[in-house]
Amino acid sequence: MSRIIKLGTLPVVVAVVLISIPALVAQEAKIGEAAPVPAQVLAGKKVFISNGGVDVAYYSAFKDATGADQPYNQFYAAMKNWGRYELVADPSSADLIFEIRIKTLPDQTPECRLAIFDVKTHFKLWTIAEPVKNANLRKTYGKNLTAALSTLIGDLTKLTSQPVAAAGSPRQ
Repeated sequence: MSRIIKLGTLPVVVAVVLISIPALVAQEAKIGEAAPVPAQVLAGKKVFISNGGVDVAYYSAFKDATGADQPYNQFYAAMKNWGRYELVADPSSADLIFEIRIKTLPDQTPECRLAIFDVKTHFKLWTIAEPVKNANLRKTYGKNLTAALSTLIGDLTKLTSQPVAAAGSPRQ
């Protein structure tokens, strides 16, 4: 009798599996779609650049090699040269705040991190990060920082090159 009950449940199990396969396939397709970029990031025109500093673990290395404010100075200069945004001196007159900083990862690797904040809501809208290769020579720290910032600006360029109208729809 118990064999009949077990065999009787087999069609139910098979039916449940067959019914759930289309749902799993649909869910897999949705996971592959890119989420939309916040409209503020795409539409912003005026930016205030904030110096988020350098984490303690790498402060002395950057201070000695390039100056503790070098990540901020280089990022500011790159943004000015790019010309995509009007850089403003007062955060209250900006659409977005870009906070640039060097953060130390748990494995002690420095990372150049750009956080984008909405001025009205003070909410962090986006973060872009690029590793800064470790170096033993002071001169190399400057080169590695420049390379990381250049890649970061490239990431930001790619992010903001989308049309504003696409903000409500998934990215391509």
